[in-house]
Amino acid sequence: MLSPHDGPGEEPMPLPSDPKTFYLGGLVAFLTALYVAAEIVWPLVLAFVLSLLLKPAQRLLERVHTPRLLSALLLVFAVLALVLGLETAVAVPAAAWAAKLPDGIVFLPRSRRHFSSTPGGNHAPLQQQASGG
Repeated sequence: MLSPHDGPGEEPMPLPSDPKTFYLGGLVAFLTALYVAAEIVWPLVLAFVLSLLLKPAQRLLERVHTPRLLSALLLVFAVLALVLGLETAVAVPAAAWAAKLPDGIVFLPRSRRHFSSTPGGNHAPLQQQASGG
């Protein structure tokens, strides 16, 4: 059926009949929905993965007659302690590195100036270093 906007002799575009097209469209729609709902989906995925990872430890605590609620709380606090410990272990060296950063920025323009002399970069200093000269 032609619409009023179609020119003379134009046929409407048929719908795709290949199942791969529908699967691909469904996949794109699913990934788009996940992207839009990422703020809701990621915490749920993380909770699911953590529950799978911590289930053996919870079973072990239940074998020694620890109540399920108490074992779950112990494991949650253990994970939080692990995250905070790792954060502290990384923060101290990062702070030391960040304190040295302003001194290192001064050397950056001097070390890169021989590359900016030509559009392709001047590779003569590199070739001299590679040849041992």
